[in-house]
Amino acid sequence: MKNIAVLVLNNFVNDNRVHKIANSLGEAGHVVRVVALLKGAVSEREAHAHFNVHRLRLRSYALPNGVKIFGAIKFLEFIYRALVNYRHVDIIHCNDFEAMFVGVIIKCTKPSLILVYDCHEYERERTGMNFIKKWSTRILEPIVIRFAQQVFVVSQGILQEYNRLYPKAKVDLLMNVPHIRGFSNNQLLRTRFALRNDQKIYLYQGALTVGRGIETLLRTFESMPNDRRVLICMGYGPLQSKIVDSAARCAHVF
Repeated sequence: MKNIAVLVLNNFVNDNRVHKIANSLGEAGHVVRVVALLKGAVSEREAHAHFNVHRLRLRSYALPNGVKIFGAIKFLEFIYRALVNYRHVDIIHCNDFEAMFVGVIIKCTKPSLILVYDCHEYERERTGMNFIKKWSTRILEPIVIRFAQQVFVVSQGILQEYNRLYPKAKVDLLMNVPHIRGFSNNQLLRTRFALRNDQKIYLYQGALTVGRGIETLLRTFESMPNDRRVLICMGYGPLQSKIVDSAARCAHVF
């Protein structure tokens, strides 16, 4: 049995992969705590069936958003509080590059600590990153990945690329998939949107943000000559209003 901290730099509300990781480790008999941010209308501490959650309260969160120096102060406080509270654990499971950076700093104070680097995307080209973040990740990732005893990636293509970039690292594939469960074909989407059986459904499900081809999908389906193919978008994000506008204009976008 190991004492494991699962580190994530969000408020752990909609992070399904982290939930499944923590739950699986807890079911295996380990003592697991998800370490997240206390941000928004969430509880500081939560108890789940196989793990607990501790959201770190940052005093610096009172500082305004959007100012880089204040963002750096918040990140430094998170590092300090994670170090003070979780230096004692056996393993830190770091979700994404920023969390791995925190884990490396903690490991420098405790060399016996085991670090797991869990890449939810291709970290160098993560959606929404500006040039500075991409550049810093390209510079720093080859350094921090040396501290990881295990690296996980989410797709075969990313696995091949990480094996090429970091041949000395132990990289394995851990796909982000739903739990296996039975289901019945209830035609939920066809019923919801009154679609005919001859209409083929194309489903986009995920973050409604730039860099994921959503704008191309909308243009493509708006230019369709008939409604034999329909697009349904599920999710939330900054492009939500654009999708709603497209659905209002086009009879086969939902």
